[in-house]
Amino acid sequence: MGSLILSGGGGPRETLEINKYFAQEIDNNKTILYIPIAGDPEYRTYESSYNYMNSVFNPQGINEITMWLDIKNKTIDDMKQFSAVYVSGGNTFSLLNDLKSTRFDAVLTQFLIEGGTIYGQSAGAIIFGNNIKIIPDVNLNNVGLKNFHALNRVKNCCIWCHYKKEDDVVIEQAVKEYGLPVIAIPDGTAVILKDNRIRVIGNEPAYLFESYKKDLLTEEVFQTYLAEIKP
Repeated sequence: MGSLILSGGGGPRETLEINKYFAQEIDNNKTILYIPIAGDPEYRTYESSYNYMNSVFNPQGINEITMWLDIKNKTIDDMKQFSAVYVSGGNTFSLLNDLKSTRFDAVLTQFLIEGGTIYGQSAGAIIFGNNIKIIPDVNLNNVGLKNFHALNRVKNCCIWCHYKKEDDVVIEQAVKEYGLPVIAIPDGTAVILKDNRIRVIGNEPAYLFESYKKDLLTEEVFQTYLAEIKP
């Protein structure tokens, strides 16, 4: 199993520690795959997004970045050229819809299972949770997505990005309504999952919301959670 890096969001200064970790974890002799399709090209062109990626990661020693805007008919064999995948933020509903309609969700899952590293930022992190229906702004669902089940690579937890303490009430309601735990990640913080172990890096703590409780997300808390969900 590979490494999943889930970033709550933030600019280059906020995510500097996360980006350094990512660069140190991967094989810089191979290119990384950049998937920006969650973003709105009318707000920021894909070309400018690609240039931004280079400005962030070239100083970290990542000099080869390949951008895919079309993921249709891509297979796990196409992924073997990459040391890692970076899935950036934007509209979570349209991103999940694109992944499912092209079956690239299965390709990403297989890449991770075979030992690849995936860095998901904001929407790119949320799609690795259990379900995206916890996102409160249903107006973002402009693609008519009806199946909100996501890739579920974080032990049945949903992922909440850009977390602020003011979100607690909404998250607690979502946990009760959908019966799913939520990992809440602030800007400038990332949760790293590898071999059933979890690590939090960045500027602020992350939290695990379960029924009627909120815990600081630590390795000990995560292992207790895993023990509770095992049959």
